Amino acid sequence: TIKNKELSDDDLNYICKLKTLKSLTLKNNELESIPDGINELTNLNQLSVTDNKLKEVPTEISNLKELSLRDLSNNCFACETAISIDDKIKKGYCSTTVEFCSPLQGCQSEFGTCSTGRCGKLYGSCPEGQCCSKKGYCGTTSGYCSIGNECQPKYGKCVEGRCGANWGKCPSSQYCSKKGYCGTSSSFCSTSKGCQSKYGICK
Repeated sequence: TIKNKELSDDDLNYICKLKTLKSLTLKNNELESIPDGINELTNLNQLSVTDNKLKEVPTEISNLKELSLRDLSNNCFACETAISIDDKIKKGYCSTTVEFCSPLQGCQSEFGTCSTGRCGKLYGSCPEGQCCSKKGYCGTTSGYCSIGNECQPKYGKCVEGRCGANWGKCPSSQYCSKKGYCGTSSSFCSTSKGCQSKYGICK
């Protein structure tokens, strides 16, 4: 966190080299733009650039695929007085950021491209019958649907009771059978019958 006008150009250059950085707050530093190098922070999942002088929603952050929380409030977007992201969306501004492209946030599909196939806090739920993956994508394979792979049940269906390389681990005290099902019976737990010790307990 760097705030209250403490940010220097050297600081910005240094920050852009922190490839493993996951959270960044640049509050009240009179920033008029975000450096191009910010799009190199591919692990960033939280970004707050509030109370600055940004006049446009930064395109540099649209390529940060892990970014789930963006706060750009209290800046100077396209007008003399500050205008919030919500107001820009409602008033028909164009952008490529998640706040603009999400149908849940009011994206107008008749006038531009809205995100499809995404899910989660900013995007909402998947279509019926689809699962929402850990990273916020809709799908129907184990990579999307497995509880072991952190499927998000709030935004789509999830599959319990499966295990293995594609599904992840069983709950504690359960066995993972040869065919990739979790259970507690002898048909699941015997190593001689193919019980998978990497994904559950075996006997």
